[in-house]
Amino acid sequence: MRLRQGYTLVELLIVLSIISIVSALMVPRVVGHISSMNLRTASQKTIATLRYARNRAVSERAIYIVALNFDKRCIVLFKRKNGKTENPSSEKRLYTEKRYKLPSGVRFEKFITSKEEERKQGIQKMFFFPDGSSSGGKIFLSNTRGQQYLIQIDFITGLAKLSTVSQ
Repeated sequence: MRLRQGYTLVELLIVLSIISIVSALMVPRVVGHISSMNLRTASQKTIATLRYARNRAVSERAIYIVALNFDKRCIVLFKRKNGKTENPSSEKRLYTEKRYKLPSGVRFEKFITSKEEERKQGIQKMFFFPDGSSSGGKIFLSNTRGQQYLIQIDFITGLAKLSTVSQ
């Protein structure tokens, strides 16, 4: 009886081809799942920033502003100073409380104001007032796969609610 010393080239090629086929089938699923997780995380961080702004406005009896920058894909939270609204694009003059940049593949789809005006670019602001109310609105976040989340901010209570957008 003779013992084998190794594998043949054909056996190795078969194993490598099976591994490559399985990898080719699994990679799109994993990438899609990561994209969905990034969107969900970005939505949760956005709503956390909105809730934080409301809480700070009420506790400090001050006006807080959340600015959505569509071009830079980020959220900036700042406090209104001496009754004046600072320009969120001039960060040198602005004391930023909180800043969050959206992950790769996630973007603001649109912002709908409480007056039902739709905005898809530039810097959009939401105000949170000392009585707990806000300027209100709806924020739509999306990813490259077309999935969307909706954040609704009630203008009377200032409370934010997260939901998925069915397609």
